[in-house]
Amino acid sequence: MSFLLSLDGPSTGQRFPLGAVVLLGGPESDAIPVPGARDGVEIRHAGRRYVATAAHPFRVNDAETREHALRTGDVIALAGVRFLFRNEDTSTIDRRVPHLGALYRVAAVLTGGQDLPAALGTALAVLLEETAARRAAAWLSTEDGGNLERVAACARGSEAPPLLEASYPTLPALQNAVVAGGAATSGVLLVLPLAARTHALGALVIEGPEPGGLPERDVELLTAMSLIAAVAAENSRNARQMEEYSRLLMSIEKATMWLSGYLEREPILGEAVGFARSIFKASHVSIAELEPGGKSARIVRAVNPRKTDPTQHLIKVGEGMCGRVLATGKSLLCPDPATGQPPEGYSRSKRFKTDSFAIVPIFASASEGADLLGAINVADKIGGRPFNERDLELLAVLARAVGVALHNARLYERATVDSLTRLFVRQHFFYKLEVYLAAAQKSRRPLSLAIADLDDFKKVNDTHGHPAGDAVLRAIGDAVKRSVRPADFPARYGGEEFAVIFPGATLSEARAVCLSVLEAVRSAEIDGGAVGKIRITASIGLAELRSGDTPESLIARADAAQYRAKYGGKNRLVEADK
Repeated sequence: MSFLLSLDGPSTGQRFPLGAVVLLGGPESDAIPVPGARDGVEIRHAGRRYVATAAHPFRVNDAETREHALRTGDVIALAGVRFLFRNEDTSTIDRRVPHLGALYRVAAVLTGGQDLPAALGTALAVLLEETAARRAAAWLSTEDGGNLERVAACARGSEAPPLLEASYPTLPALQNAVVAGGAATSGVLLVLPLAARTHALGALVIEGPEPGGLPERDVELLTAMSLIAAVAAENSRNARQMEEYSRLLMSIEKATMWLSGYLEREPILGEAVGFARSIFKASHVSIAELEPGGKSARIVRAVNPRKTDPTQHLIKVGEGMCGRVLATGKSLLCPDPATGQPPEGYSRSKRFKTDSFAIVPIFASASEGADLLGAINVADKIGGRPFNERDLELLAVLARAVGVALHNARLYERATVDSLTRLFVRQHFFYKLEVYLAAAQKSRRPLSLAIADLDDFKKVNDTHGHPAGDAVLRAIGDAVKRSVRPADFPARYGGEEFAVIFPGATLSEARAVCLSVLEAVRSAEIDGGAVGKIRITASIGLAELRSGDTPESLIARADAAQYRAKYGGKNRLVEADK
């Protein structure tokens, strides 16, 4: 059966069988519909071939004509819509019998599980043995519908040059090269697209002898091979996609396990953007977190080629692409899979190289009605290919893991962090001191503990009121956090008392940090609102772990040193046992 395969327009992928006479486009009711084509093309069966004619010019293989004898693989373009002509006339079995052995060999090679480019090379060699063809080459499209790359070539005689160029951006570009190359070769060129469903997966190009080109029996064998090769190409692509999908799922599973192991916000954000960049091969990754009130969001973590600080970038909910996702709670993919166009209102920023991106909302859990926490964005896939629906689906899975981890981190923070000073609470301090002390005694490593008390804090409350006192505690908590090392553990020990655990620190090492804390406290200018600037000092006691110490005995020695500092003049550091 011979037919036209629609490559564009609303009927993409549909086959239109050809009878004795068929009209392509035009006003007639029985014509193959071509939107925008006022005048049609008549395709008439003449002997063993089909001839396309029209009163007005149309295009075949991108060359303008009014009449053309169609061959398998020709592409007819009318009003911007393309149709692939395929001649699969099997009415005369006798003509195919001599080639059945070759066809069997080709089919065995292409379906035998061999690497597809190597299999195509072997199949082309078989065809040169069995047909009058002089040279042959095969092109396959790269992943995500990229360039056509030559993967196999074969010729009679080892000195024959390769056929055409090795790479073409599209199938029409290859077909144009075939049309133009016919005049530059010694034989007739035949192009056989490898089409599966609506996708062009590649093409075979055959150079036949002059005059008269390839015999029809050879064309039939080559056409049959192209059908088998198209199936093999689709199977190969499906296998690669499934393998890649499985790899991505394993990466997502690994990311989920890592994220679930954290109870603090910062490492969760860092791991999330790292996993997103690795899994989706994105040049730009960022996480936007909604601020209190839900009217705006701030970029809280990002990776990008310019390594700029993203935290100053504020996003208004409802504005821009990320703002749209935060307003609707729905994912956004560019280009749109249905239209191939960017979303309405999109304008590319100068910091991006492509228009392709994916944005997915982050919810506190997978449950319906869960709180919206923010969004994760990926843009500019490395290599320039667009993000697809599979990427969007997997990014949504990662976003769910990030959302659950961030939600758990918030719950953990509420249970362990003081809301006023942003230091760890007293109960969590005692738990961590037991853990650190046991580890230090087991490994015989040093550990130190400091307890600090704000000097004359009661006067602040009595003179300026409790709001001013809260401002002081808030500022001192921030000063302590900025002064200690990343490995240290600062906590609010009591009302105006603070404690810091120094894992692995000797007395001299902890002393240096405590002096920094003293300086940060005494130099802090605290905004007391209507009462103006407030200054305050602290008294600190410091003790180092001794053999046989318990948490209680270590606290008692540090506390006693703090009392000596307080009653010995304030605004000073005193070490225990001295």
